[in-house]
Amino acid sequence: MLTRDRLRSLALVVLIASPVALPAASLVACKPGGPNPRTLHYVGPDLVASPPADHRAYAAYVQAQLALASEPPDLRRALAQIVDAIDYDPHDAHLWTVRGQIELQLGEPEQARRASERALSLRPDYPPARELAAKLLRPALPDASGNAGDARHAGISRPTP
Repeated sequence: MLTRDRLRSLALVVLIASPVALPAASLVACKPGGPNPRTLHYVGPDLVASPPADHRAYAAYVQAQLALASEPPDLRRALAQIVDAIDYDPHDAHLWTVRGQIELQLGEPEQARRASERALSLRPDYPPARELAAKLLRPALPDASGNAGDARHAGISRPTP
């Protein structure tokens, strides 16, 4: 009858004698746990892991931000770039929110509402998307002449660089 110690000895002999078993055992023993360090980044004071953004979506997003930061803002170019970014990464609530903000500045509140709804469907707790939805629910503010202003003056400001 094999005792527990005898079984351990046999297992050790098999591991040492097998040219494949030892490297395989060492790989399993050295497998790191937790998220990939390349997916880690800070959101405020919290360290979080998320998949990296598609580089093409990021490039289009940067181009949209540059168009918004130009003087005067090139809203049509910014919208075209953010639409490109969404084509590459349609599951990013931030891209949908930026699209809605741009469409609101362009005086297209219905399209902005749809973009806001899409952002909130992706991330219901996303504060910028919730803020945009709240702005879209508010009536337009009257201008100096007493007329209701259009959506371009509904409180959306250009992002700061």
